[in-house]
Amino acid sequence: MPDIVTRFAPSPTGFLHIGGARTALFNWLYAKHHGGKFLLRIEDTDRKRSTQEAIDAIIDGLKWLGVSYDGEIVYQSKRIERHIEVANLLVERGKAYHCYCPEDEIIIDDKIYGQIKVSSEQLDDIVILRSDNTPTYIFAVVVDDHDAGITDVVRGSDHLTNTFKQLLIYQALDFDIPRFAHVPLIHGEDGNKLSKRHGATSVCDYEKMGILPKAMRNYLLRLGWSHGNDEIISDEQAIEWFNLESIGRSPARLDFKKLEHLNNHYISNMSNEDILTLMLRENTLTDKKKGYLLQGLTELKKRANYLTELLDLAQFYIKDPPLDLSEEAEQIVKSNLDIVKLLASFLSNIGDENWNKGFLSSQIKECAKSHNMKISGVYHSLRAPITGLLVLRSLEC
Repeated sequence: MPDIVTRFAPSPTGFLHIGGARTALFNWLYAKHHGGKFLLRIEDTDRKRSTQEAIDAIIDGLKWLGVSYDGEIVYQSKRIERHIEVANLLVERGKAYHCYCPEDEIIIDDKIYGQIKVSSEQLDDIVILRSDNTPTYIFAVVVDDHDAGITDVVRGSDHLTNTFKQLLIYQALDFDIPRFAHVPLIHGEDGNKLSKRHGATSVCDYEKMGILPKAMRNYLLRLGWSHGNDEIISDEQAIEWFNLESIGRSPARLDFKKLEHLNNHYISNMSNEDILTLMLRENTLTDKKKGYLLQGLTELKKRANYLTELLDLAQFYIKDPPLDLSEEAEQIVKSNLDIVKLLASFLSNIGDENWNKGFLSSQIKECAKSHNMKISGVYHSLRAPITGLLVLRSLEC
């Protein structure tokens, strides 16, 4: 197989959508799997709708996701002269508005859907240049893909109609036709087309929620692609295993519970030092507090599904006393004040050398036993004044 070259070519009219992020990931993995190149092209010929904010969001989103492109970014708007040149070539050949296909059908051998046929009569005439001499999307994509040496076009199934039209342009120009693979769209948990009502739809939304890039890559990979029953898949495994044939033909459904599970896995397996670095982006701590938090993260990170949630759980390490107690925690303290005082006195007699999980746990259980207290009540009475929470699970994500 010749050198593989794939591309991600978004239109900068909004933020990087989760569907676009998955398409970029699949193209990146396919290129990496074959030792090829993955290119980024910004299709900004629609000057009215394209914005610099959207371009920045796409670039930042890919950077956060960890999907890196080769070479420089290509901006379609800077290649208009080339598009006009090729359009004039078609006019000279007498093929600008006519199809000279030898068969009545146009056939695409799609890497996911298999062979798809469409009658030439079903396709409207194709406009390649607008009245203002700017190229249409349908036409510019063919020219840009050809000039970039794109061998494989992996994109959403909503582009199928475009592909048939672009196939005519490829044939009219005698360009080599790349292999096509159309990925089914992503639907919401209810099975309907993904929209804002389903919650987060852009990559930046997931970043703000506290999703780790590794977890997002793993989740997007499994959103329509599978490798047996494997759920936790590293980047190295993904690059080794990825193929287009294992992409399903049915739309994938969002599953936020699965995303939470994956994120919890990756948070739990991060080093405390790396987590602390992320948390300190928005918090300045003394060395003493850093030391406490570094130790506490060993247990806290197991309880968090989101980084933002972890930050909430760690507030009692970060904030100076007195803490703001939750309504439930305040009620526990008020109703168990005698127990709280007893435990405070008991714990104050334990030296620093014994201040560890194993010793503290055994001593707390002994204290509960000697005072005929239920251990669950003791832990509630400890947790509420120390953490400000009734349970170490943030109520908001």
